Amino acid sequence: MAALTSVFLVTLVAMATHARPPRAGLEEEVAPADMNLHQAQAMFQQTFHEMDKNHDHLVDFREFMEPYLVHDHDNNMAVTLQEFLQQAPAEENQEVLSADFRFHDTNHDNTITVQEMRDQFDTIDTNENQEISQEEFVAFGTVLFTDKSHPSFEESPVGK
Repeated sequence: MAALTSVFLVTLVAMATHARPPRAGLEEEVAPADMNLHQAQAMFQQTFHEMDKNHDHLVDFREFMEPYLVHDHDNNMAVTLQEFLQQAPAEENQEVLSADFRFHDTNHDNTITVQEMRDQFDTIDTNENQEISQEEFVAFGTVLFTDKSHPSFEESPVGK
């Protein structure tokens, strides 16, 4: 099955887990579980640039939230599992997207809230200046990749 890249995850891996055109540094689309470290870091760099809407080389909380909230169909500043699954409604996508959603839904209430987004932002913002630099973002992504701590990077990812 082709890798799914969730536009939702600007939180990082989600943006890297749906099918989309090859990214800079990647010769062809590679499933996240099949990437080497160089490919994963190139993916994280490209994802950072996609999040940096004002091109100031930093991602503030508003830019960070934007990819999440695109799925907030009822405009309540939270994304439910049902809203999230609508981005790729084909049945073969549901298991992969559900695993990605569960990664971000830290209290497991089937809703990703602004507070959960804030907590993830604060985790990535290691110097606590309320902005994420490319270095911070790539470092966070590298840990997810090397530790296999996101479902997309597991040795036997869901749906493969």
